[in-house]
Amino acid sequence: MFNFSFIELSPTSNFRNYALLTALVSLLIHSFLACSLQLASQEAYYWVWSTVPSLSYYDHPPLSSWLIGISTWIFGTNEFTVRLPAILLSFCTTLLLYQLGKELFSEKIGFISVLIYNATIIFHVKGIVIDPDVPLIFFFLLSVYCFHRAIKTNKTSWWFFLGISTGLTLLSKYTGIMLFASYVIYLLLNPEKRNLRNFSLLFLVGIISLIVFAPVIIWNYQNDWISFFYQSTRRATGFNFSLFYFLGYFASQAGIMMPFIYVAMAYALYCAVILCFKSRDNNLLLLLSFALPTILLFTFASTRTWVKLNWLLPGYLTLIILSAAIFYGSYPIIKEKIHRKMLWSLDFGIKLGIPLILLATLLLFLPFSIIKDTTKSLNGWKEMSEIISTEIEKRKQSGELDEPFVIGYPYKLAAELAFYCRQYDATSSYFMGDNTRAFNYLHKDLNIKGKDALFVVETKRPYHNMVIAASHFESYEKLGVFPIESNGKKIREIELYLMRYNKTP
Repeated sequence: MFNFSFIELSPTSNFRNYALLTALVSLLIHSFLACSLQLASQEAYYWVWSTVPSLSYYDHPPLSSWLIGISTWIFGTNEFTVRLPAILLSFCTTLLLYQLGKELFSEKIGFISVLIYNATIIFHVKGIVIDPDVPLIFFFLLSVYCFHRAIKTNKTSWWFFLGISTGLTLLSKYTGIMLFASYVIYLLLNPEKRNLRNFSLLFLVGIISLIVFAPVIIWNYQNDWISFFYQSTRRATGFNFSLFYFLGYFASQAGIMMPFIYVAMAYALYCAVILCFKSRDNNLLLLLSFALPTILLFTFASTRTWVKLNWLLPGYLTLIILSAAIFYGSYPIIKEKIHRKMLWSLDFGIKLGIPLILLATLLLFLPFSIIKDTTKSLNGWKEMSEIISTEIEKRKQSGELDEPFVIGYPYKLAAELAFYCRQYDATSSYFMGDNTRAFNYLHKDLNIKGKDALFVVETKRPYHNMVIAASHFESYEKLGVFPIESNGKKIREIELYLMRYNKTP
């Protein structure tokens, strides 16, 4: 298998069926994992958003939580239904990647793009775990496709669809604004398309996307622009160069994209830039226009701040197709010796990545597994809720408690409590003066005055404001430290406090 290169695939092969089969297998794996794994804290946090419908939210625009809300409203609330939007959007992204690769180059390029996408760790995870990146990835790629169709067909309808898809990208995450830079760059660098009509239609795209994005603007206006300030000022840091951040950026990106694939993609990017300006290839220009702005922006940012793993994902989408075209298409080879090595690297990365992901999936369900130890954030929450429920019910039977609510600290623990202790009112410590992000807005009208509470704190994140917390209740007592075990192994500890009679106005 490892001696075989994808470059040897026959142009007459049925790549459409291969791509569909790959997408379906991924869909089944993602569905299986979504049913089997407990929610990560961030997923539970976005589910909490969905329980309080709003035009937007503190951290991000609302689309991911709207999708969660629709899914759980139709099918009920459990881990699978919370993640169902991620599963379906990942499936659609795979098919759209194939279609765009096929239309720009060939069915073979489309299929290999699908293989690269499914061989990377991060895109595999985004097919299971629901967060704002999931709709961002799909609608970003959909916008690329609509832009391609608008440019190719000159039909106004495609510009209209582009406006809607761009607006939905912005409704997913604020980084969707990078699309406009890509549109402008392509039109400026392509003399054939650099005309008044296209720029006028691009203005129409902006108007339509602004209308779609209007709920976020209205919510921010009503809340003193807090989300815009949160996502802008907290990212602003000094201009001191950090070698640690810079090197860590490349190492982390190589890790999530698979090192062999990442190196080959970097070389493909270099080749594409040279070929694009030598031959004026509009297909390469299109893909570069959507890859480079995001990649260059965050590469520069990495010199002075820590760039998170997921920030570059939209830029990688068109880079995947570009890499498939450079290595498996008909483009001239720039440096033959390096090209052969990079082709081997990409081939090997695909052949290694897909089996590794399948193996990791199987290892998750073995009693003792290194992989399982790295997924502690997806385990133990049900066991924790059982301990909390036992403590509450025991004290209700003895008359110590009536109908208490549950408080979690930090906010991620509060989100897990809200999901897995749904039989009780569960919230964060926002009313005690803590900044618990969206909870401060979502639960500000929660009726908790005069009620007792069980305060849950993770021992690894100790609560240092117990004096302030106690001032919101008539009395409190520590019930003890409780280990949380999953599959016979301790994965975390929690402290429980019994808080009597909340005095918060």
